[in-house]
Amino acid sequence: MWAIACHTLYKVKEPAFVLLLFVGALLAWFTKDMGCISLIGEGIHRDNILIGTVIILSFGVVVALLVGATEIPKDMDANMIAIFLGKSLKREAYILGKVIGVAILIVSCSGFWLTLLLLSRYCFTFDNAIEAMSFVDICSQYFSLLLLLPVCALAICTSCLFGDLGAMIFSFIYMGCSLLVSIVPYILKIVPKPINYILEIPYYLVPNVMYFVSSLDVIGFLYLVMYALVIGMCFVLIAQNVFNKAEL
Repeated sequence: MWAIACHTLYKVKEPAFVLLLFVGALLAWFTKDMGCISLIGEGIHRDNILIGTVIILSFGVVVALLVGATEIPKDMDANMIAIFLGKSLKREAYILGKVIGVAILIVSCSGFWLTLLLLSRYCFTFDNAIEAMSFVDICSQYFSLLLLLPVCALAICTSCLFGDLGAMIFSFIYMGCSLLVSIVPYILKIVPKPINYILEIPYYLVPNVMYFVSSLDVIGFLYLVMYALVIGMCFVLIAQNVFNKAEL
C-alpha cells in the first residue's frame, strides 16, 4: 500500500505538476493583500478565514480532482495495475494507497501555497491596515485543508466508475452541487417555509463545504477531522467495491 502511495508521489517530478506548483505560488502572491471573508447566518459566524485561503483551497480542489481522476486510468493504460496486483497486492490496498498518495501530495502542495501566502502577507506587503493574526486564526487557515481529504477520495472513486474524463466531469459537478447546497442556511432565511423543507433534504446528503472554512475551537477541529475522514472513507469503500468487481 505504501509503495503505491510513494509511486503516486513521483508525480511531483512531472513538468505539468511543477507548472501547477508555480501557478499556486502566483495565486498566493497576488492574494496576499486580500482581507477575510465574512459570512453571518443563523448560528454561523466566520470572519477570520482569508480570501486568499479560500482561493488557494479552491485551486487545491481543482488540482486534486485533476490528479486523482487520472491516477487509476493512467495505470490501466500503462498496464501498471497488472504489475502491482501481480506482487500479492490486494485491490483494496491498491485503492487505499492511491488515495493516501494523492492526499499527501495535494495537502502538502496546498500547505506550501498557504504558508507562502501567510509569509508574503506579513513580509512583503505594503498595506499598513493588515493586522497580525492570532495563532488560532492561523491554525484555522490550515484546518480548511481538511476538505482536500474527501475530495481526493472522491476523485479516485469516480475514476473507478467513469474513467478519467468522466471522473473529472462528474467530480466537478458534484463539488459544485456541494457548494450550492452548503449555502442553503442562507437561502432559508429569504424563502417561504414550505420550500425550506424541500431545500433541507439535499443539505444532509452531500458534504458541507462551508464547514471547512469555519472558525473552530479544539472540539470543532476534532469534529471536522472526523467529518472529513468519514466522508473520505465512504468514497474509498465505494471505490474498493467497484474496483473489486472490475475485470482487469
